[in-house]
Amino acid sequence: MASITAPLDTAHAHVHLLAADRGALAAFLLRHSRVWMSHVLALSDLACLILAGALAAWIRSLVGAGIDFHLYLRFIPVLLVFIAYFYIRGLYPAIGLGAVEEFRRLVVNLTMIFIAITAVSFWVQADYVYSRVVFLLAWLFSLAFLPFGRTLARALLARLDLWGEPVAILGPLAEARQIAASLRDHPKMGRRPAALFDHSDYIARTGGVPVLPLAVMAGFAQQHGIRSALVIYDDLNALPLVRDMYRDVFERVLFVSGPEHALRLSGVSVQDFGGLLSLEIRQSLLDRWAQLQKRLIDIAASGLLLAALSPFLALVALLIKIDSRGPVFYYQVRLGKGGRPFRMPKFRTMYRNADAVLQSVLASDPCAKAEWDCYQKLKDDPRITRVGKLLRRFSIDELPQIWNVFTGEMSLVGPRPILPDQKDLYGRPFEHYTRVTPGMTGLWQISGRNRTSFARRAELDLHYVMNWSLWWDVYILVRTVWVVLTRYGAC
Repeated sequence: MASITAPLDTAHAHVHLLAADRGALAAFLLRHSRVWMSHVLALSDLACLILAGALAAWIRSLVGAGIDFHLYLRFIPVLLVFIAYFYIRGLYPAIGLGAVEEFRRLVVNLTMIFIAITAVSFWVQADYVYSRVVFLLAWLFSLAFLPFGRTLARALLARLDLWGEPVAILGPLAEARQIAASLRDHPKMGRRPAALFDHSDYIARTGGVPVLPLAVMAGFAQQHGIRSALVIYDDLNALPLVRDMYRDVFERVLFVSGPEHALRLSGVSVQDFGGLLSLEIRQSLLDRWAQLQKRLIDIAASGLLLAALSPFLALVALLIKIDSRGPVFYYQVRLGKGGRPFRMPKFRTMYRNADAVLQSVLASDPCAKAEWDCYQKLKDDPRITRVGKLLRRFSIDELPQIWNVFTGEMSLVGPRPILPDQKDLYGRPFEHYTRVTPGMTGLWQISGRNRTSFARRAELDLHYVMNWSLWWDVYILVRTVWVVLTRYGAC
């Protein structure tokens, strides 16, 4: 870790030297980051809307009478309505919005505008008729293309180290360094650590980020166009003091907890209570109407999937029988809602003597034993059959659990059902795990799966339970499709 140090009386000179480290273009992009990031997302949305409309019109032309494509070109200027409305609804640049909330706003606002434009187009029509199928398909494709386009744009620019607004991090240096490292490891969050500030009289550099005294904070922030700050808190009573201390320096000041306080405020939101600060804890799991909607969605979706996938499931069963001796299905006892055990089926992906093979490997290979103790899985598992490797690669072995969803023992989305002997490994979050129905997919599946430790898996499940909503479920289902197709985190 390269570092430079200097006493406070030369700090201002070093601030200018630190500024010279970046090129003129990079400095300009950082200073105006929110403006150009908004333009990037707007162009991405515009391109995806045009692609969705063109694809919808093309498909309609294939399945029916020919349509006049020039008729739909008139709608290209109307697409600016989407961009303007998205801007009003805070979707540009969507920094700090949160993936689920951004997805919710995209879906809701896209649907509202499509309904309005469709209604107006049929109300004012004269000698020409627009196809309702085109509008419906364009809406469906837009729901898929816009989130994907935004994700792709962020990923590409993050890879080029161009995505994100500069932020100052204030607080204990050790925790500030951890938060800065986390922001660097997750550039798509849209916040780039520009400087760390503490009460020392020296400046230094850690991980490429300058560490500066508070005395030069205002000048550094103004010189580099830093308009946001992350303040590490350990006492909410300090909020008024922090607000007054930095009100003339930063436009946005965010209170963030240190890494050791992570997830402790899950499910808590700030509310105004007659001018007093209040924290609201909303127990969505007690909302019977929301739970009924979740169950109805599970029944409808699992029923349709069972009917549609029956031929494919039969083919998979045949391949398993041909590949190795043994039954088609493998049943495991898992813990469900309320801690009640149930039988969960999977397509068999292991040899019949799998348990003996596992114990032999764990006894003879210390590295495999350590990997198993941490993840409860092995990346190169000798127990898996040839067909089993293919089934696991694309999570096909989990498909029989659709029946558990239909019967109510599982849900499409929820914490992954755990084995009875993993109860102690789960720790304190186990009491929250038992409050919900386990799912076929969940936060663990879209957060790295086998790259994630069991302890982290328990934290993710706790976060899901404390923040559950139907929008969370929809977002996780959409993300699961992407994870399965890209095999992210799979063995």
